[in-house]
Amino acid sequence: MIIVVGFSVWLINLFDYLDPFNLCYINIESDVTRGNTKTIHQAIEQIKKADKSDYRNLCHFVNVISENLCMADDPNRSSAWRDDVSGCYLRGSKVIYLNPSRAVDEGTIAHRARIIKIYSQKSKNFWQQ
Repeated sequence: MIIVVGFSVWLINLFDYLDPFNLCYINIESDVTRGNTKTIHQAIEQIKKADKSDYRNLCHFVNVISENLCMADDPNRSSAWRDDVSGCYLRGSKVIYLNPSRAVDEGTIAHRARIIKIYSQKSKNFWQQ
């Protein structure tokens, strides 16, 4: 039974992020041709190790991290919060958009972690108002 559960968690983590011990599941929508989900996973792990409070915010207030061009560029969507050209948070959702990147260096991972923390805080602020 433990092997089946462990294999299931591993399989889910190939595509999404699952931390069953902290009740954290985040759907990761990747851009297969221009993106890299591995750096999103590593950024989440970096947040988890660095700051438990930021990690709890992320797990509670973000359901999806979409590696896609920011929806703030869509003129029909005026509710996006964008601090950085690397992504955005769509107000009233639990979705963070990260611009696709194939880079896998430590700087990219740290940058993604910073952007994810900023926008998960924006989501928390929206849902707790």
